[in-house]
Amino acid sequence: MFIRSLVYRLNMKNYFLKEIRVSLSIALILGALLALVSYLWFKLPYLGIILGISLFFTIVNSFFLGLLVPYLLNKQKKTQRLVQVLSVQLSGISQV
Repeated sequence: MFIRSLVYRLNMKNYFLKEIRVSLSIALILGALLALVSYLWFKLPYLGIILGISLFFTIVNSFFLGLLVPYLLNKQKKTQRLVQVLSVQLSGISQV
């Protein structure tokens, strides 16, 4: 979706703000859900907090890599295929 917006030259500021808002809300919801489930399952509150925070930062990191890598490579006039491949690979590596 982001690469299509780069090709069609959409308003990047609005797109960045929308993506940041969506990524933070998804990360917050999934992080809180994982924290709650792990707390209820293992009865260890610190484990739930640590897992929830870890999932939150992992999701936010992959969203930012998915936005910034194609944007920066597009500014350097790299091909769209290279942008797609690198963004997918870096997002996958960051989740490990």
